[in-house]
Amino acid sequence: MRLGPFSTVLIIAAASTMIAAAPPDVPRTRGQLVGERVGYFPGWGVWDGFHVKDIDRAASKLTVVNYAFAQVTKDGECIEANNTPLSDAWADYQRPASAAESVDGVADRPEQNLKGNFNQLRELKQRHPHLRVVMSLMSSHFSDSALTPDSRRKLVSSCVELFIKGNLPELPGEEKTEGGPGSAFGIFDGIDIDWEYPAVQNAHGHVYRQEDTRNFTLLMAEFRRQLDEVGREKKRAYILTAALPPSVRKREKIEAAEVAEYADFLNIMTYDFAGPWSADGPTDHSANLHLSTGETAESRQLSAAEAVRAYVKMGVPARKVVLGVPFYGYGWKGVPAENDGLYQSAASAVPTHDYRFIARQPGKVFRDPAAQAAWKYDARTGDFWTYDDATAVQAKAAFVREQGFGGIMMWTLSGDDEQGTLVDAVHTGLQNRG
Repeated sequence: MRLGPFSTVLIIAAASTMIAAAPPDVPRTRGQLVGERVGYFPGWGVWDGFHVKDIDRAASKLTVVNYAFAQVTKDGECIEANNTPLSDAWADYQRPASAAESVDGVADRPEQNLKGNFNQLRELKQRHPHLRVVMSLMSSHFSDSALTPDSRRKLVSSCVELFIKGNLPELPGEEKTEGGPGSAFGIFDGIDIDWEYPAVQNAHGHVYRQEDTRNFTLLMAEFRRQLDEVGREKKRAYILTAALPPSVRKREKIEAAEVAEYADFLNIMTYDFAGPWSADGPTDHSANLHLSTGETAESRQLSAAEAVRAYVKMGVPARKVVLGVPFYGYGWKGVPAENDGLYQSAASAVPTHDYRFIARQPGKVFRDPAAQAAWKYDARTGDFWTYDDATAVQAKAAFVREQGFGGIMMWTLSGDDEQGTLVDAVHTGLQNRG
């Protein structure tokens, strides 16, 4: 996943109620929606004016909302705290929502023991009873936390206590009434693991070991065990998912088939194939569905379709493989006009932007028919954008439906425009045409 538009994923289904892609030999009703529709909600969105209320329209077209993110401490525990870069309890459950920010149009009362995003998620679920909300975990310390049986039990127990049982700490706050035993019970329907990436060094300096490959599997097994245990106690079915990488180098470090045995489904982060880390280009597709024909292009080596098919070859059932789509894009400046800017050098990269920003920028939209990818290029300025528009997203959703994969994951819902253009494209693409 990404922490901006993904550093820069969504999630899940109770075993008894999951809407998964049916095998090809199972008849489907015309117009039936096929697969999961998983959307990430960024917990920090409130600081940019993006609230849970803003996904109310989309919620009817989603099956799961992944809340991004809860953090795991160096000591190997899930945390809710303030005054630490690892957590923002104020946004999560202490900040009073105004009437204008609230899903139900009613301001939070001072005496409520649950406010903030968590209470708004509760209100969202009341309006959309089919919707499941999953807590997504991100950490630089998964390697330490998953290292031994004791450390795995400790981590999972702390996450279950906080988010499944809802036992939030009573922290100093504006009214000093928030939190307490059971205060968040019933909000979260499962856990999503975003370990980037087991047994692979990354640019963020997270701890990694070769043992991570096996320990990731064992961590998923421990989450499955404890979620099932509390599920029997609470008479609920809890779901477990994970966000997995698309590239060969990273996915070969994962025991995908065994991990899938413990997961309800797996969200494949099929994006970030090219981007501003190559500031001088070449420009390329960042999330192409199929391989491109560019002679030296990264998109000729990696595609969303290749990645999800690879996981099936690794032993993951197709119905558990969910294809990720980005609601953001990357750009370059100073791109020459040859080939309408595609596969060209650049003077510099530009900051990552949401789809809703890129859609408003000047330039002409072009399409790569082989890759089924879009890009925007302004010949006057030399500005180039690689991103998924509605046509590209709908094509991906249709591919998922036709091939019997498990659905679509969206990072993040805050990147869509006010009309919900991209969520609508997912919904349309997943509708059975038979």
